[in-house]
Amino acid sequence: MTSIDELIRAAKTQPGIGYATSGVGTQQHFVAEWFAQIAGIKLNHVPYRGGGPAINDLIAGHIRIAFLGPALIPHYKAGNLRLLAQSSETRSPSLLEVPTFLEASVKGLVLDQWLGVFVPAGTPPAIAARLGAAVNTSLADATIHGSFLQSAQEPVGGSAEAFSRLVHDDFEKYGRLVKELDIKGN
Repeated sequence: MTSIDELIRAAKTQPGIGYATSGVGTQQHFVAEWFAQIAGIKLNHVPYRGGGPAINDLIAGHIRIAFLGPALIPHYKAGNLRLLAQSSETRSPSLLEVPTFLEASVKGLVLDQWLGVFVPAGTPPAIAARLGAAVNTSLADATIHGSFLQSAQEPVGGSAEAFSRLVHDDFEKYGRLVKELDIKGN
């Protein structure tokens, strides 16, 4: 398959095509189920115990499609895999040739993956602020920044308040998606 449209056509003629993820309830699982719902197709989830085994089976041809994260990028850059879409709102600067789901006419599908630093409740504000400043300084370092970009992760940094809003908003989004997509844990 060479495009999201081709994948949708294939799934409409062969309902239940299997897709790999790194496990039940992962961000990739949510993206796949949301994609299937929006596209009006039926896919069959094949959860793996991590991205590595899923990538191996995808490259070997044991599974036809996968919804996985940054671990795919070295295999894509080596020419072993084709990337059809990314779930961010805009294209990653390191994957400018790969469209977003929005650009591939999958309206509304935006689900960013992020990493964050958390501290226990009750941590003195001065210590939390110092840690936040150190993280922001690190993310501004050219080597660290470049390392993140190589794996299609865009280092953002920012304030604790902005990160708290992001976590809260995603908590609400995932809560809604769990119900809408009927995603259940093992």
